[in-house]
This record gives sequence, structure tokens and C-alpha cells, in this order.
Amino acid sequence: MTKNIRIPVISTILLILVYIFNYLSSSWQFWADQANLAQVFPFPYMPPWWTFMIAWAIIYLWLWVYLMFSRSSEGRTSEVNKSIYSFFWATCILNILRITATSMERYSISVALIFWLYIVLMKIIDIISQSNLSTKEKRMVQIPFWLYYWWISLATSIIAISQFVYQRNVELPLWQTWTILVVWIWLLVAVYSRLKWRNIGQLLISILAFIWIASVLL
Repeated sequence: MTKNIRIPVISTILLILVYIFNYLSSSWQFWADQANLAQVFPFPYMPPWWTFMIAWAIIYLWLWVYLMFSRSSEGRTSEVNKSIYSFFWATCILNILRITATSMERYSISVALIFWLYIVLMKIIDIISQSNLSTKEKRMVQIPFWLYYWWISLATSIIAISQFVYQRNVELPLWQTWTILVVWIWLLVAVYSRLKWRNIGQLLISILAFIWIASVLL
């Protein structure tokens, strides 16, 4: 099996494994249901379970779009795809481990894994932003990973940090001051993304999220 064929095959296997583990995490009775995270972590800004379901469904669908591109003749010769495929593999492995840790209620490990996932996605976005993309690459590579990055930056900046603190101090993340602090952290991440990669999308989404959380608190 040549390298050009082996890479998309491994990518397909890993993404299918992510789908399987995500399904199992909500179906095995002796594992904690990820839909109950809002009960485990009763933050006022914690999204309802269906928010996670919709967000991950959109991300997984777009990652499948990227996978279809990587399997195409153009994708196999794409320089940006050659540069990011190993990092994509890393995101799949980290996601599988994160899902497993969350389902087994190892929340500290889950938080650490989501931070690593965020770092790897930053590297992917950095590579994509420095590449001269074709129209198809913009649609089938850039969009999937920007969506992925947006959601993980939210999960990292607001939810993961709060989960980490909550396990050490159950009162602090419930304070309104803490909510304002983590939202500002996410806004700073969004501004950084705008300045570094010239992407306005995350900044706009962050502002909308800020307005939504403010309405929840008020």
C-alpha cells in the first residue's frame, strides 16, 4: 500500500473510531452518559445536552467532508493535506481518549486532553492559514477545521477551565464573577485568533456567545 493510499485509509479508520466511541459513550449503561455533564457541572452557562450533540454532529459531518477530500486525487497531492494529516490523526486519538475519560468520569484527564486537542488544532489552523489554498481546499479543509477549532476553543476557554476549577473548589465556578472572567478569556482567544489568522468568524461567534451568557446571568 503506497503512502498516498495509506494516509486516507488510516484517517478514515480513526474518524470511524471517533464516531464509534462517541456512540458508545452515550449507550453503554455502565459508563457515564456525556449528556449528563450539565448535572455533574451545574454552571449557569453550561449548555444543555442537545447543544453538545448538535455541535459535535456538525463538526463530525464537516470532518467527513475533509476526509472525502483527502481520499480524492486532488487531496492525495494537496500540500496542505500532506502537512496536516498527522495532526488530524492526533486529534482523532485525543478525541477518543477524551470521550473515554469523560465517560469513565475521569474529568481531570478529560480536561487535560481537551487542552492538548486545542493545542493540536491551533497547529493545524496555523498550517492552513499559511498555505495558498485552492477554492476546493478552502471549502473542504479550511471550513471543517475552523469549525472544529471554534468549538474546542469554547470548550477549553469556558467549560474545561471551569470543570478543572470546580473539582477543586465547587463554589468558585458558580460565582457570577467567574463566569464573566472565563467569557473574557474566550473573547481574548477570539481576538488573538483574529489578529494571528485574520479570521473574523470566531470573533463574531464569541461576541454572540458573550451576549447569550450575559442574558442568562441577567
